[in-house]
Amino acid sequence: MPLPTITSSWHRTPSGNLDANRDGTRRRSSRTDTIKLTDGVHSQDQNQNSIPTATAVITQNNVRRPMTMLQPRHIPNIITVFRMLLIPPVGWALLNGEYQLAFWLFFIAGFSDALDGFLARYFSWQSKFGATMDPIADKLLMIVTFYCMAWQNLIPWWLFVAVFLRDVVILGGAAAYQLVTKSLQMEPILLGKLNTFLQILLVLAVLTYWAYGVISAEAVRWLVLALLVSTIASGIAYIGIWSRKTREYRKQ
Repeated sequence: MPLPTITSSWHRTPSGNLDANRDGTRRRSSRTDTIKLTDGVHSQDQNQNSIPTATAVITQNNVRRPMTMLQPRHIPNIITVFRMLLIPPVGWALLNGEYQLAFWLFFIAGFSDALDGFLARYFSWQSKFGATMDPIADKLLMIVTFYCMAWQNLIPWWLFVAVFLRDVVILGGAAAYQLVTKSLQMEPILLGKLNTFLQILLVLAVLTYWAYGVISAEAVRWLVLALLVSTIASGIAYIGIWSRKTREYRKQ
């Protein structure tokens, strides 16, 4: 980088006195230094004690302060990620017959779902990440849990198939509607909330039966039938919603 060109009308000697001009007279004059800018970089004066004030201000303003990574509004998202991390342990516990461990892991996962939803609504901590990942975490948890219970013959296979197909209908309809309209706005319906509640209740009831034996097999069978009915009913309801929304969009 080329050195700055500096022109001075006077300079100091090592002793700090002013040099005399050739005519023997002393003359004080204001120092005028020319400092060039080369390639956008401000060159410094040869005298290191002389630093342009403007340069110091610019340098100070260009320093970026570190951003705070974690904030209270991120708590629901952290809980959602934590629930997703619980899915593999729940599946492992079920497949290895550790039903007491599976019960408590699933209970914690279900409680975390209620907790992050409450915090997001009460403190207005909603985010795009939470709106996307929270239902995905819920679906993955339930699909893995029902699959592992069916594999262990704790529930009938046809119930797992019904639950799985219902989720495929919901997610497939949402994806298709978003692809066509580019404006997906979907709120859970009452039948959907009831179905989710029955899914969680059935899992806890089955695990309680096999882990602690404090619930009857008859109660589990009735819960299985109730979940089957709500699964079919909510699936049909969502199909009707997607059809109606598509017709309304085409009329616009």
